[in-house]
Amino acid sequence: MLTFTPVTRQPQDPIPRRSKPVRVALVGDSGVGKTTLLQCYLEGRDLSSREGFKVKAEPTLGVDYAKKRVRI
Repeated sequence: MLTFTPVTRQPQDPIPRRSKPVRVALVGDSGVGKTTLLQCYLEGRDLSSREGFKVKAEPTLGVDYAKKRVRI
């Protein structure tokens, strides 16, 4: 006589989500578009067209900080 014992699966723990900060520094000559590039990225403007860059930015004096959370 054969008997079967039901096997119950234990739910697997989902992969823990960890956030890892990444710091990026934009460095370059004055007037080349570092601030505009950063603003386009932060605001989600289309960087593949020149329309995203048609913003008149004031020169940044010193250092400018920005933060954006991105899910990968």
